[in-house]
Amino acid sequence: MGLRKDFGVSKENYTTCVPHSINEVVDFSEQVFRFCEKHRISSKKTMAISLCVEEMGTNALTLRTR
Repeated sequence: MGLRKDFGVSKENYTTCVPHSINEVVDFSEQVFRFCEKHRISSKKTMAISLCVEEMGTNALTLRTR
């Protein structure tokens, strides 16, 4: 998934991940967590976003291996 070039997100605020293992999903979730903290997103929202990333990544890996 990507963003259109005219979406208006700077390179330092954009990332992508194509995980091949649960460890990569967890690592990416930790990156997202640090990003949220750096940008002063509330701890409640940060935890929810990080959890969503882990769930989506885990589901993607699970569905890929079926």
